[in-house]
Amino acid sequence: MRNRCRIDIIADILRSVVEEGPLLISEIAVRANLPLDRARPLVGSLVERGLLHYRPEDRLYEATDRAYEWLALYDMLKTIYDWRGTSP
Repeated sequence: MRNRCRIDIIADILRSVVEEGPLLISEIAVRANLPLDRARPLVGSLVERGLLHYRPEDRLYEATDRAYEWLALYDMLKTIYDWRGTSP
């Protein structure tokens, strides 16, 4: 298994919430294959940047429209990068 960069980890976090719907922080950590103590600050920073929305009444995180846009750009750049004959 290769090491993931911060951008790949963010993509895994966002993709888990986009694909599964609103999730608890512990569920995000499991689906993104991160320890909980590492997932918390990353998810917090995604909330601050408007990519995730936190619902305190049920402690769930959900994707915003910006998360969908970010993932589309990430996938596009990854495709272009892979197309040039290099792989991350």
